[in-house]
Amino acid sequence: MTDLGGPYPWAGFKDWSAVGRELDAVKGVVSASVVVSPTSKVDVSTLREQFPDHLVDFKTHFLVDLTGDYVASRSSHHRRKVRRCRPGLEVKVLTPTATIEARWVELYALLRSRHQIRGGAAFSDASLVAQLHLPAVTHFGATVGDQIVGIVSFIREGPVAAYHLGAYDDTGYELEAAYALLPCAFATLADAGVELVNLGGGAGTQVAEDDGLARFKRGWSTHTGVARIGGRVLNREAFNKLGGAATSRFWPPYRARQTP
Repeated sequence: MTDLGGPYPWAGFKDWSAVGRELDAVKGVVSASVVVSPTSKVDVSTLREQFPDHLVDFKTHFLVDLTGDYVASRSSHHRRKVRRCRPGLEVKVLTPTATIEARWVELYALLRSRHQIRGGAAFSDASLVAQLHLPAVTHFGATVGDQIVGIVSFIREGPVAAYHLGAYDDTGYELEAAYALLPCAFATLADAGVELVNLGGGAGTQVAEDDGLARFKRGWSTHTGVARIGGRVLNREAFNKLGGAATSRFWPPYRARQTP
């Protein structure tokens, strides 16, 4: 049994109206699913046509409109944190070197261990190094002296950028380096012509109001958007035999039994 899943963290297509036709041409696959970013240039009616079997709201994403006064839109908590950034903490765009590659791998290993990251977000060391060199990805580093204590990365696609990864060591957390890194990233991206930043959503699939990651992202945002999950059946007979007709928010339904 084989299913198709879109790329992490969401899918991007130049022509969304052709997605269903392209998927139907794939042989030996039961169903397909993708996450659709709220910044994707596609209307809901097109999504319904391409994913007639399953289309649901997935998660609220926090967005930053860099064309307006996004600084004034920050929460009072975040504005206070930015003003109180520790002396000696410097932030800048990183140019990849062997030293920075090693430090990025080290910081992300700390993050994987701290949060027990599994699945698509558990990038290998080789993947992390390769991402440093991608032209569409910009990494920002926070340093104290000669030591990098935190790194965040953003992926740019035209006028839209998405927060991708971030990792810190104990000093980075203690100095709250994120409150220095994000303003630097926003200003740099705006100068480069980025109009909208997607910070993503909170942790997990069911985000609680008191989720720390969601609170952090909400404090920077100017508005929100909804990411959706779309599903399409490619082999109806196999889908039904596997229990695809069952009522479930999880897609495909027969995979729900395999989740812990």
